[in-house]
Amino acid sequence: MYSKILVPLDGSETAETVIKFVEELSTPPAEVVLLRVAAPVEHDVLAETGRLIPVWEQRVSLETHFSHYLRRTGASLRHRGIKVTTEVRFGKPVKEILESAATHGVDLVAMASHGRKGLDRLIHGSVSSAVLKESSVPVLVLNATKSAEVGKVVAA
Repeated sequence: MYSKILVPLDGSETAETVIKFVEELSTPPAEVVLLRVAAPVEHDVLAETGRLIPVWEQRVSLETHFSHYLRRTGASLRHRGIKVTTEVRFGKPVKEILESAATHGVDLVAMASHGRKGLDRLIHGSVSSAVLKESSVPVLVLNATKSAEVGKVVAA
């Protein structure tokens, strides 16, 4: 099957639906890389308490929070004996997903699509579509809205 799979997650239940399919595609000694891309932190912010929170502190806080999230999310994979690596990156999702795939030498990117259409897709874009078009490795895109209804997986 696949020896190393990258799974980009955005913190939503929709994105996490791909995990059960990744469990089925992975058998030890496979490795799964769970990735969370966050928007870059560019400015100090003023907290409600009046304290100025510097960029580095915000970044460390986000990285810690997302690392805990990824470790919790990967628990079912680790329980099956699959090695799980986690990574938090800051930047534009498509660029960071593609760079992470190259850095880790994955042979599959597996992700869920939110199934946005029309104006919503135009405004929010489609990360999965862009990754599918630009990736140099195979990409499995789970249509999360339809998979709940019929268990359909769309692969390309």
